[in-house]
Amino acid sequence: MDTGKQIRVLLSVCLLFCVLILGCNLFFTKEPAETILLTDVSESASSSAVSRESAAVAVSEAEAVVSSASAEPAAQSHSTQQETPATADGGKVNLNTADAAELETLYRIGPTLAQRIIEYREANGGFRSIEELTNVSGIGEKIFAAIQEDIEVD
Repeated sequence: MDTGKQIRVLLSVCLLFCVLILGCNLFFTKEPAETILLTDVSESASSSAVSRESAAVAVSEAEAVVSSASAEPAAQSHSTQQETPATADGGKVNLNTADAAELETLYRIGPTLAQRIIEYREANGGFRSIEELTNVSGIGEKIFAAIQEDIEVD
């Protein structure tokens, strides 16, 4: 055999091998599993119905996070327009006196973050300024910026 023909045969074998590898990857690899976000839901000592309701809220929050993560960046920039006064009368939420339900009315604050805020407040003797809220695990600058107009301390 001449050298040109050997090179063509070798290239054909390599091309066939590459096609087989790509075909195997396309047809025999599994789809990546969906990312599941779990939220810490505290059990209520008095009623399992409360914990089921909390779990449903946690799942819906997790679904909202997953769906917002897949949204276009332009849509995310409009999401801060959902900011509303936190209480029914349009007043501000006092970080030192609010219960979990009242804290959950704040934008992006769910049951887990509300519980962390209360635990931080109890451990540190209350908040001295609204900026201290960023010391709570899970509350970063973005969430703080979104809710700072709706919170107060006394």
